[in-house]
Amino acid sequence: MSHNIYHNPALLLLLALSFVGLFLTGLITFSPPTDRENIPWRKPIAGLIIDSICVSGISAVFFPRRCSQLFHLTRQGYTAVDKPKDSRFPHETIPAIEGHHPRCENFSTHVFQIGGRTFCTGCTGLLLGGLAVLSGTILYFFGDLYVEHIILVVLVGVSGVALGLLQFSLFNTQRISIRLFLNAYFVVGIFLLLVGIDEIAQSLIADLLFAALSIFWLLTRISLSKWNHERICYSCNIDMCKYQIKTTF
Repeated sequence: MSHNIYHNPALLLLLALSFVGLFLTGLITFSPPTDRENIPWRKPIAGLIIDSICVSGISAVFFPRRCSQLFHLTRQGYTAVDKPKDSRFPHETIPAIEGHHPRCENFSTHVFQIGGRTFCTGCTGLLLGGLAVLSGTILYFFGDLYVEHIILVVLVGVSGVALGLLQFSLFNTQRISIRLFLNAYFVVGIFLLLVGIDEIAQSLIADLLFAALSIFWLLTRISLSKWNHERICYSCNIDMCKYQIKTTF
């Protein structure tokens, strides 16, 4: 995988398709379909699908070692050609794995500790966002929650998804609080888009389409995170680190 996102066609394609999806959202928002479906069980079906996606994502947060397989974090030595010679650490240094991050200063802003336990910043943000979405889904898709200012809801949702996707390539902030917020906002943004589209289109097909699109956005975010991890490891000065993120994407 290229460590420059602009030289990575596959990743650029995922980003481009993701933003095409956001453009499609805006198109439906300002040019809604005229035909509305009068299906009483439309919202419960959409709610069940969204809840299933949320529960799957939340489950992944609680099993970080299995999740680490997505990042292909394995024990594999670097050669002198792979890494510069001016190592800051002894050659025998073997960083431990915390969740799906090496215990390395280069990943210090990717994790935080509470009560001696280490948590992934990105996964925790996704977890908080997922819990908020579960509550919102119950209130909107299974309750009688009335949503006003739909266009504003969609615009806030678009900004959440866009910032979540661009956080690695444009911002790459070193502040844990901002990382936490961007990932939570990303998930909430997806939910707001689904609510907005449901209110505007009132179509089960549109709900299913955007549920599938939300999965694509999540997979794109995972791919971007994987690329960011590889970029960090590639630029690291440890010349014989035993943990390497394979570049298989």
